Amino acid sequence: MFANTPATGNGPQPSVVAYGDTHDPFYEVDRERRTLVNTGSVGNAMDDPTPVYVVLEGVLGSDLDAPFSIQFVRVPYDVEAELAVAARMGMPELEGYVSELRHGIYRGEMHDPDGPKYHRQPKLRQPAKSGAN
Repeated sequence: MFANTPATGNGPQPSVVAYGDTHDPFYEVDRERRTLVNTGSVGNAMDDPTPVYVVLEGVLGSDLDAPFSIQFVRVPYDVEAELAVAARMGMPELEGYVSELRHGIYRGEMHDPDGPKYHRQPKLRQPAKSGAN
């Protein structure tokens, strides 16, 4: 995610990368202090179904380490009004759309008894080693 591509150019490799429209908002910092941010989705988020956007604040282009913040902002809206419009318009596969907007469960997995598979799996902690150090 941090490698330069023809789309991003040949500049210095970034230490912060943000992207979106994957419907699963998150942020992560690795051991090299690189930050990866996924804004999720303004609509149809696959976790908490409330639309979300991200605000990044900091010092742009600094040659030195500088503080920055990442804020995820949830924006409630009238889901039932949206679904009523979709129903009036005769939206195909309305049941799946209802599942996504009301519950954050993708239409392809709304009947899966084991739940959705598209979310990142939690990291497992390694057990503490016993013995004296």
